[in-house]
Amino acid sequence: MHRAPLNAEPPADVGAALSERGDLDWVRLVYIPEVGSTNDVVTALATSGAPDGTTVLAAHQTGGRGRRGRVWHSPRDAGLYLSTLVRGPQSPLLTLLAGVAVAEAVRAGVGLGAELKWPNDVVLPARTDGGEVRSQKIAGILTERLPAAAGEGAVIGIGVNVRRVNHPPDLVDRAISLEAAAGRAVDRGPLLAGILAGIRHWSRLLAAGASSRLLDRWRLLSPSSMGSHVSWDAPAAHSGLTAGIGEDGALLVDCVGTPYRGIRRLGVDAFDTVLITGLGPLGAAAAILCRALGARIIATEVNDARLDRAPDFGVDHAINPTREDALARVMELTDGRGVDMAMDFTGLPEPQNLCLDAARSGGRVGFLGVKWDSSPEGPVPKVTPVTVAGQLLMKEL
Repeated sequence: MHRAPLNAEPPADVGAALSERGDLDWVRLVYIPEVGSTNDVVTALATSGAPDGTTVLAAHQTGGRGRRGRVWHSPRDAGLYLSTLVRGPQSPLLTLLAGVAVAEAVRAGVGLGAELKWPNDVVLPARTDGGEVRSQKIAGILTERLPAAAGEGAVIGIGVNVRRVNHPPDLVDRAISLEAAAGRAVDRGPLLAGILAGIRHWSRLLAAGASSRLLDRWRLLSPSSMGSHVSWDAPAAHSGLTAGIGEDGALLVDCVGTPYRGIRRLGVDAFDTVLITGLGPLGAAAAILCRALGARIIATEVNDARLDRAPDFGVDHAINPTREDALARVMELTDGRGVDMAMDFTGLPEPQNLCLDAARSGGRVGFLGVKWDSSPEGPVPKVTPVTVAGQLLMKEL
């Protein structure tokens, strides 16, 4: 481990934990007892030419911040407040990568079942007295692109609640410390070492083209990314059910109620052949509804578990578009005529284009999927040219 001139000696457990690991020789540690924001310090160091792996650790932040400018509560010596410089071209999956590193370090080092909540929260699931499952935040992540003057790269900011503290009133029910959850003392040094080692491990895999491994791990650590109710106010009030994440890390959301409204507006009947792209919670519901109306159903889905369940939803023919030419297969199944109706539940351009290409002349197409995009600046609604968030679009061919 390479060290820059320090403002102060790091806590003994931190120095010892980092020095004991041979896989952290890339870390250049800067320890500061009090700072406004560790992200700001790393950005300043990057502008001065600091190398990849420069990591600022603080005992206290007076201006710690989270996503969308929110304040990150950073009591003195109560948590891990750190930022790491990552040089070079960056993936949109960087925030998800950091989340996986933190969750795995908590699981391995503290023994708690940390989970991920899109896009940047590390949480612990808890059950209320009424039996309702809720989550309490133990860590947050803020990734920010470097300014042009600092060169290409990004800063990963991480805050972990370690010690028992009195949280502000607005955080009492939403946040918890590792020590409060574990019922024992937690050493910050080994936890920090585990987080940094995880960032390096997943960064190397991502650079080697193994993004699918990172995404699979993130999905496994994030049960809430499938079938959880979410709502948002931009551009108008909408709600839906989470339907996983895309290959670019975007959260996919199925809008509540759209299968029934879409089927009613598109006019499905017993003589129709229907194409459904995406067998998430609402895509499966649409298949069941279409089957009840007597329609013939063709569906595409890339998730093997959902493909296996396709017959349970009334699907006659299930296609994995990553293994065969989906359009050619649909045209083969319809004797070249195309489908009478197509509905997309993914919010993704390729399945939507398949719907447009597979519909016969005079057919009906409905886009019912919504996609959210994660970026270092925070998630924003991402709308394809043919999709409006939360609304059904119909196109007559």
